[in-house]
Amino acid sequence: MGKLIYISLVLFFSLVIQIYTGNIGLIIPVMVLSVFYLTITFGWQLGILSGLLGGVTLDLLYGRSLFISPFINIIASFFAILWLHKGELKFLALQMIPASILSFLYIVPFIYLTYQQTEHGFLLAIENIGAIIASVLITTLLFPCLIKFLDMINGPLGFNFYKTTQDE
Repeated sequence: MGKLIYISLVLFFSLVIQIYTGNIGLIIPVMVLSVFYLTITFGWQLGILSGLLGGVTLDLLYGRSLFISPFINIIASFFAILWLHKGELKFLALQMIPASILSFLYIVPFIYLTYQQTEHGFLLAIENIGAIIASVLITTLLFPCLIKFLDMINGPLGFNFYKTTQDE
């Protein structure tokens, strides 16, 4: 029960931060980063479930007619499983690699969908290339901070740490 409450709170605050930054013009996929983190620390079942529920909620709040966030979150869960077995979890600086990949994985489909819906999405992407690059950089730098923060919370709660999950 404690895990579900913790996961719900992490997803809620991820939604709030992502929607707030989206309203100021930055695409910071905090939900995808959180799903990646939750998949590694709590397993693929809870990771995929949290990705599905968080993605549906995010798309409903944004009023999107095409629910693409759940699919991206599920792909992030599969990538987390791959990173758990083939990547290095102990060094926080290396966690910028999956963060940058996940950022591109989240941003590119929405730019493409905007292009398809308005036929000006590609021009808007070129005009806003600075904001897109800033979003990727912020996301890349945010993920190690998110790992450190959530691991700090996991300790007193008795949950697994991100950095030591590979050892178990």
